[in-house]
Amino acid sequence: MTACLSGRGFCQGPASTGHRCLDCQKAALAPRPVGGPASITNATIRPAITPAAVPAAVSPAAPPARAGTPAPVGGPGATGRPAPVMPPASAAPAGGSDAPRVVYRGDSRLLTDLPRGFEARVPLELEAARDFIRLYTGVKQLEDCAFAEDVRKRRITLESDSPTAVHTPVDLVRLIIASRIPGPAVSTDPDVACGGYASGRQIYRIDTSHLRVVPWNEAVPGMTQRQTSFWPRLLLDRDARSLDDATTIAVWNVKTGGTREVMFLTPIPRDTIATHTSATDA
Repeated sequence: MTACLSGRGFCQGPASTGHRCLDCQKAALAPRPVGGPASITNATIRPAITPAAVPAAVSPAAPPARAGTPAPVGGPGATGRPAPVMPPASAAPAGGSDAPRVVYRGDSRLLTDLPRGFEARVPLELEAARDFIRLYTGVKQLEDCAFAEDVRKRRITLESDSPTAVHTPVDLVRLIIASRIPGPAVSTDPDVACGGYASGRQIYRIDTSHLRVVPWNEAVPGMTQRQTSFWPRLLLDRDARSLDDATTIAVWNVKTGGTREVMFLTPIPRDTIATHTSATDA
């Protein structure tokens, strides 16, 4: 009889045949333990294999470049293919590539008459400007808006001041463009013709590269209105994530009435304004 590999004593089969019982076959095929103390199998002591005993894999050296072939860039093992270009990390949200970088305004005043830049006839505080957007997206009721007192005293005129009126951004554009009463916005135009208001006036160039187009549903938390293709685009500071942390707020009309007017609900700072042409220029 031969020693049984299963460790259960001795095989019951003839030793001369070299046959193994089923237990011996299972034991022979079972994986041997690796690592830790030396393992004992078949009464034979085998040394444990440790990671330090396994030689590290060595990358084959890159073959020498053939004559007339540019050497691969990147050191040994480089394939010669250009490394993938990763976009730079940015804390600000993406988007805004279609926002106008410059807009124009025709105005009879000289630049020296604008120490604080352009302001609306009825200037809005920052929170009131935010509330204008909230009102016209259905997030806030008029009575809760910061400019409600101005509406009650007729300093600001809305298309409807009914408590049950439903306002949309399209209504806001129509109000600013069509209203003949001084309102809470400063109008500009991406075109130097300024919508026909350039004749006989100073033409000012306004840098808007610090603004970007922000999707309405991202800019206005809690908005439930369904946006349509007729809505204007909302412009906020490039680093603003929503209306709540924006300091510059404008709407850019790209549909209604054929005009592409950009209307600022916040003042336009003096340091973004430069003279494009003077009223006295030929």
